[in-house]
Amino acid sequence: MNKDIILQRIFDNGESTIGYCVYDDRLMYTLEDTFRVDKLRGLTRISSGRYKLGLRLVESGKTKAYRKKYSWFDWHIQLEGIENFQYIYMHIGNYAKDSDGCILVGTSPTNNYKSSGLLTSSTIAFKEFYQWLFPKLSNGEEIYIQVRDEIHREDTIKEQIKLQLK
Repeated sequence: MNKDIILQRIFDNGESTIGYCVYDDRLMYTLEDTFRVDKLRGLTRISSGRYKLGLRLVESGKTKAYRKKYSWFDWHIQLEGIENFQYIYMHIGNYAKDSDGCILVGTSPTNNYKSSGLLTSSTIAFKEFYQWLFPKLSNGEEIYIQVRDEIHREDTIKEQIKLQLK
């Protein structure tokens, strides 16, 4: 049985949410839209929970654009079974405005992530993640992601990262 992918949200500044994601003893950072009690389409992050990952086998405009730009890309990875949401992908982007409700991945947030909500080296992080995950999903492996809400004590964050990497 596989270990779930863990997405731990760290901070929400009212416009975007920074987090980190641990998979296969690797670490990358995430950027999502902000938390909202009432969902605004394309501007609200998903609820915390455990979601199955799957491939969206539809040639959407975004799929066609990614295929044209990235020779290693086939289909989008999506989170399935999210109440009141559909087509939530994990994909490339640097700012919350790039997410449209999805989860962006990158190698690190900026030094001042609490105010800027900027994620760096998104393409590098996504390619590594995608090339690790896509073959597993293509072969029918069931893989889940646990999305966890913020830890509100700054000193706990580094400890949580260390525990996830063990």
